[in-house]
Amino acid sequence: MCDFSELEPLVVTSHEKGINRGISIYFGVNQIKKLEEQGIDFRNNRRFLVRTTIDNKVVLIPFSEIDFLLDIEDQLDRILELNKEEMESFGEDLLVLITKNKVELSDQERYSVFQFTKSHYTRYNIRNAIRIGLRADKSATQDLLKEYIEKMEE
Repeated sequence: MCDFSELEPLVVTSHEKGINRGISIYFGVNQIKKLEEQGIDFRNNRRFLVRTTIDNKVVLIPFSEIDFLLDIEDQLDRILELNKEEMESFGEDLLVLITKNKVELSDQERYSVFQFTKSHYTRYNIRNAIRIGLRADKSATQDLLKEYIEKMEE
């Protein structure tokens, strides 16, 4: 998943080929570089789910990651069930992972992480922190989620 803002305007064209109608979104070179820096692989991903956020950001989600993101939502429900001590420990581990990888954060993400450090464990803040962690180091974040979910099952 990738989001971006403050970039050059997008060019959108519509096309109609019989029953295959649609639109295409064209990105400039700078936008493509920014998206690649945020983890979008255009060589292996050709189709994306596009959504906008409340603060008018465009979010691209490769179709190949939709099942993965649904799984993360399931895991988020489990993480929300952690007791206070486990949640604090999970939060510390996740923040270490994020800061170790020096991920660039948007203002909205920075606010969520700040709230997360202040023990405001809302679904919104936890989801954003997990998404940042996935961007920083996908496999380490998955391992961390798995570790805490397995602790709950013991």
